Amino acid sequence: MDSRNTQDVTLPIVIEGSGSSRARKGGRILVRIFILGLVVAGLRLVAHHNLKLNTDRLLKLEEVFPWMPDVTSLELIRDTNRYHYRTASGIEGQLITNATEAEAIVGYSGSSRLLFRLDERHCVSAAVLLSCGDTEEHVNLVKGNAAYWQQFLGWELGRDETRNMDAVSGATLTSLAIAETAVQILSGRKTSLRFPREVELREVVSTFPGAKELVAVGSTADLTSVRNGRVIQGFVFRTGQLADSIPGYQGPSELLVFLDVDMVIVGVQLRSTFDNQPYTDYVRQERGFWKLFSGLTLLKLSDEEWASQIEGVSGATMTSQAIARTLSESARQLSKRRNSNPPDLGTWAKGVNHVEWLTLLLLGGAIVIDGLGLKCRQRWWCLQIGSLVVLGVITGNLLSIALYVGWLRGGVSVFQVPGLFLLLTVTVLWPLLTRRNIYCAHLCPHGILQQWQSKLLRRRGRRFSPSLKRAIVVLLKASRVAALVFMGLAIVSPWSFRLSALEPFESYALQFAWSVSLMVWLCSLLLSLVRPMGYCQHGCATGWVINVFRNVRSSRFSKTGDVVLVVLCACIWCLALFR
Repeated sequence: MDSRNTQDVTLPIVIEGSGSSRARKGGRILVRIFILGLVVAGLRLVAHHNLKLNTDRLLKLEEVFPWMPDVTSLELIRDTNRYHYRTASGIEGQLITNATEAEAIVGYSGSSRLLFRLDERHCVSAAVLLSCGDTEEHVNLVKGNAAYWQQFLGWELGRDETRNMDAVSGATLTSLAIAETAVQILSGRKTSLRFPREVELREVVSTFPGAKELVAVGSTADLTSVRNGRVIQGFVFRTGQLADSIPGYQGPSELLVFLDVDMVIVGVQLRSTFDNQPYTDYVRQERGFWKLFSGLTLLKLSDEEWASQIEGVSGATMTSQAIARTLSESARQLSKRRNSNPPDLGTWAKGVNHVEWLTLLLLGGAIVIDGLGLKCRQRWWCLQIGSLVVLGVITGNLLSIALYVGWLRGGVSVFQVPGLFLLLTVTVLWPLLTRRNIYCAHLCPHGILQQWQSKLLRRRGRRFSPSLKRAIVVLLKASRVAALVFMGLAIVSPWSFRLSALEPFESYALQFAWSVSLMVWLCSLLLSLVRPMGYCQHGCATGWVINVFRNVRSSRFSKTGDVVLVVLCACIWCLALFR
């Protein structure tokens, strides 16, 4: 064959199965993400049930005795979170505490239960923290800050105006969560101790014959709509929860006010009274007196000058005039509440805004440096020193298993701690996107200290026996397993565990004295002298949870990781559905 006629032909190389390989890889990743979502949802369901068990319980005398040792009886006021108490000397009053799990705002790792004593004007005269699931050191800082508790005194129950709540330095998240819980308790609707009974359907049928259902309007339920199926027939409100301290001849009275769909009064009814019985009978029978209110709007009824011009019923002047003033004051309070804005909880963080800005600044720097792959030593040193000082000492915005459990059990207000929330969000999403653990590598103060240790040991060239290193690795792994077990128990059980004591991160707040967390901090650093980065690689439960998200991107099937994840998901949902 003539070589001159020979031409080299390059054939395309076809790799069979490359498309299917990518599809399998993507499928494994999606399945892992789906299973992780099921795990989180199941844990949230179990935690919600446990939180309900802890919060939906009655206040006991034993809980009040350390604070008020002379209390002899407690009686729950129906359909409220308030208690009528009586002391040995005959003094009576009212206490208010958390009502439901909706009021259990989670701080760093747990919710709080508060108790307030109210005076005769429904204003807070004393406040106490009954229990708190947060770390002991944070709670002690809040308990010992007298100025913090002083800000609740004088707060009027049911008042919706905005307050700038002060936080406690060194326990910002805990103190803000306690304050938010207090706002939810104290800004709820005000139910009179004298007139605690809610409006019942049988009381409105005479005015609205077709009434089938009563539905509260708004969160405070001062106003109730009267419905026949989906049709609103009108509205009703009772004066007892709006104005219960205007006396007639002997005492105050409660009235029901009926309004049509245009918010015009169509009827007023005397419901109950502490006034003189013969006088109230005179008023009930005087039809001309009640006709004075028919056809009025709430704006007109709230006019003090108009109410003062009512002469009253002959023979029961004081009683009838007190009723008129009660109606006028109730209309004024109802209009005021319905036109006012709820407390702006998001503005609380403005008092400590520098904390959040510093956290966000460091997080942004880590994203830029890690995302662009910058290797400038000066930049890394600045980021590490900044993380150690800002996250570790100044803000205390550190991730931990205690934080995971606390937020998983009760949720978190994003406006309360935007910096820490965004830090956790990026920490979870970054490994999914890049397969790199940005928090452990660049932001964790404890990891930074171990990196410095490792560099120092390499320079000195000091070596330890392999058997000693293996023993330390086994010890660290065992401690991590124990921490993860306690973490799981804390999530699925109604009991609280002090998870922060199992990790060293709590010790970075300089306000804390000697603690178990500080001992863990010292021991982990000492062991890392023998096995460099030992705690980070083998003992840190927080880092292990973060690495779970990094391993989601793996294209290989893992008998250990994948099987454990599926079994864990099945166990959690069995616990959630069949407990």
